Amino acid sequence: MRLLLHAASPSGLLTLLAATAAGVLPASSDRVIVFDSRTAAGRGVGEAIAAGLRLPASDTCLDLGPRADAAAVVRSLAPSVVVLDAAAAASAERLATTAGKARLVLLDDGGRAPSPTPSQLSRRTLERITDLVFAELIPGLRPVLLRERGDTLRRHPVPLPALREAAAAWAGAVAAPRRIQEWRSAGERTALVLGTELPELGPLAEAEAQRLAGRLVDAALDTGLRALAFLPGPGTGRADALRLAEAAAEDGLACAVLPTDLPAAVAHLLVAPALTLSVDEPWLLALRAHGGERVQSVATGRLLPRLASLCDARRPRLALTDAVLRRGVPLPEEQEDGAGDTLQQLLDAVAFAVAPERLSALRPSATRTLLHSPALRSAYVPTRLAKSLHLDEADAAATPSPRTPPGSGPQGTPRAGSPTSQATPPAGRRGGPSRRGTRGAAQDDAAPRSIPLPAHSTPRGVVGAASGLAVGAASGLRRWWQRGSNA
Repeated sequence: MRLLLHAASPSGLLTLLAATAAGVLPASSDRVIVFDSRTAAGRGVGEAIAAGLRLPASDTCLDLGPRADAAAVVRSLAPSVVVLDAAAAASAERLATTAGKARLVLLDDGGRAPSPTPSQLSRRTLERITDLVFAELIPGLRPVLLRERGDTLRRHPVPLPALREAAAAWAGAVAAPRRIQEWRSAGERTALVLGTELPELGPLAEAEAQRLAGRLVDAALDTGLRALAFLPGPGTGRADALRLAEAAAEDGLACAVLPTDLPAAVAHLLVAPALTLSVDEPWLLALRAHGGERVQSVATGRLLPRLASLCDARRPRLALTDAVLRRGVPLPEEQEDGAGDTLQQLLDAVAFAVAPERLSALRPSATRTLLHSPALRSAYVPTRLAKSLHLDEADAAATPSPRTPPGSGPQGTPRAGSPTSQATPPAGRRGGPSRRGTRGAAQDDAAPRSIPLPAHSTPRGVVGAASGLAVGAASGLRRWWQRGSNA
């Protein structure tokens, strides 16, 4: 049985390796890793492999980018299973179409999980996808990606410990850049900036990119750091590196640009920063979930109301990062008993607002959340978007009434003097509240489910149901909400 593994970026490749090591993906004797060197992220995959990254012995690699006969090559491989990288949905769609009747598995490195299913994936392709393999950067948080499939889809989380182990193995096989080694030898504490492509901002894009560079430098200065390491991410390029270097030079900070063939998790291990900064790079949330690391998101509160499209698929990811790192919304494993699943509830509501037709099964719970949480609406769901949803209390009544969380007064509002009624002081001049969490032992020890290889019938339709989805208490959002600065 031949497996075709699509890696659109170094982070996607890391997720594939972690999923294989954890037993989520089978270590078949016949696996082919394909990538596209025509994209910057795809070139990073090729560079990592060329640099001697240790892959499973059975794996072979194929660059489809420069080949005019790429479709014919894929057909000649005749794969039984094709693992598609959700980060490059258009390429994934082409692979799915070319691969004929192969069984399809969708892979996510954490970047697409909070967002609705990409529109580039056709209905026919979605019907053929039998499994979702996703990097579980926040233990216990259910992906929005492919949520509309309900129980017709098998979901396989790649546990955070497995991702960290794969990153450690990768970091052990490469040397830290010389500049980083020099800073470390001199005892220079470093800030790591994880680059991410800015969302679509229309005519504001250039000004916001320039402003972001200054904000990142300010965040490092606020922490007393004098050196910046920048990791270009997918969608970023030379212009972003130059903006950051110029802003750093103006304030007397040293700046180094890291190789593009490093996933964020590996770059973090090589740099060992005193502070990790980004807009909404997914690995920030993994560092927050793991605990013990100082992380800060920058500009999420500023970018959300400036998105060029009300229904931008990036909105849920920005909102998730903002809620956790700026507003201190607890992670699922930190949630108090009886308080509901606050973060899941928030994510589902914002995702529904972006794609109400695709995520129609979330309407009752999302309606309750949005109607009863005006602070959430004002921060994450613009008024025009909220009005277009035609929210109605009758829809909200379809879900169970929320339970009053412990330590709360009537209607779930915090009692005066209770711990949740006290404002959490900001971490740094512009940072939001920071709540450090620790991994649960059960999560570390849990054995991941493996994707079964035997052939089986493919679901024939997209089911608009999401059974078993817990609905948290809307009042829980009010307990944790703080109207922070426009960071």
